[in-house]
Amino acid sequence: MTIAAGFLCRDGIVLAADTEYTANAKFQGTKIWCQEADDTALILAGAGPAVSLGYIRDRIFRLLTPSMKPEAIADMVEDVLHRFFTRYVPQGKAEDAPSLLFGIRYEQDFHLYQTAAAPPPAKVDRWACVGWGGDLGQYLADLFYRPEESVAYTECLAAYVVYQAKLHSAYCGGKTDIVSLTTNELTPMIRPRRERIAEMERYFDSFHVGFGSLLSVGSDLSLSDDLVDRRLKRFDKWVRQWRQSECYG
Repeated sequence: MTIAAGFLCRDGIVLAADTEYTANAKFQGTKIWCQEADDTALILAGAGPAVSLGYIRDRIFRLLTPSMKPEAIADMVEDVLHRFFTRYVPQGKAEDAPSLLFGIRYEQDFHLYQTAAAPPPAKVDRWACVGWGGDLGQYLADLFYRPEESVAYTECLAAYVVYQAKLHSAYCGGKTDIVSLTTNELTPMIRPRRERIAEMERYFDSFHVGFGSLLSVGSDLSLSDDLVDRRLKRFDKWVRQWRQSECYG
């Protein structure tokens, strides 16, 4: 399976996913795809078997037409999924079928949808996570998601969510892919920008070490004001040094 996460933010949509497929053997592959058709852009991410996701992706992109409106795209995706479920998913086995996240840019507006165990797609107002790492992703997104934040902030959050899923779920792994859909263009954070995502992941490791010293600052009243000040200053210094370092520059 996998994890796929999608976020609406003030200036676009961000989708992220790991790259590990689990079947009889584990293998690597992209799970985010994008296509543009005049005023309409569509990004699609999925959790589930590689063959099933490829089948669904190909049919959705084949049916995407120029200037297709979001509601029409959602109806089209529902029809593709209905056909897929009818033909290939045994009755009572819907939980084993693929789950999708797809983002749409139509003119200057953004729309995010999710499919769960079966169609139809449901519109997402904030964020959604699917796949084996989805529960952990939802927990982290609920903690850190800010709808007023930019694509840049949300890309960092998306990378963090997928990174934690790769650490804690046996069915998530490999690299992390991120695709951001903005007003003007698709901004794929795929090769060669995976190096940038790897830099974020190194930052997350260090962040946990630094953040751990702050965990009790607000709740442990036995700490002296002087000790609290020292911990806050140390954390501030660490953040600034990291921002200036070559590995995160």
